[in-house]
Amino acid sequence: MADILTFDTGVKEFIINGVPVRFNPADPNLYSRFSDLQSEVVRIEADFAEKRAGCTDTASLLALTSQYDKRVKSMLSEVFGGADMDAVFGGASVISPTDGGNMAIKNFFDCITPIIQDGVKEYAKQEAVQALSEIQQ
Repeated sequence: MADILTFDTGVKEFIINGVPVRFNPADPNLYSRFSDLQSEVVRIEADFAEKRAGCTDTASLLALTSQYDKRVKSMLSEVFGGADMDAVFGGASVISPTDGGNMAIKNFFDCITPIIQDGVKEYAKQEAVQALSEIQQ
């Protein structure tokens, strides 16, 4: 039987809309992936708006919406370690309008961004402490 080794990776569990999502908010790789995702979503939204204007019937609009939704959820899942983003969004499309008037994806970003920003600040603080320690040696 193999020995089991466990070490702290800084991964925390967050319950988002009832779904456990695990990630290390202080991970610079997460921050990089998240920043790239936000930029890509802006590009995808522009592409969606352009293609939506060319939809001539409901079926083509629904197909386009489904394609956009799957693409964004797949990217979100990659950023957040394989989390089931369809479950996080309750099966709704990321472009679904919400009671507050925003698309669901905007509400998600508004919810998660402060956690990631705080994590990046913690990472930067640890890096500064490490640099200071090296200077003092």
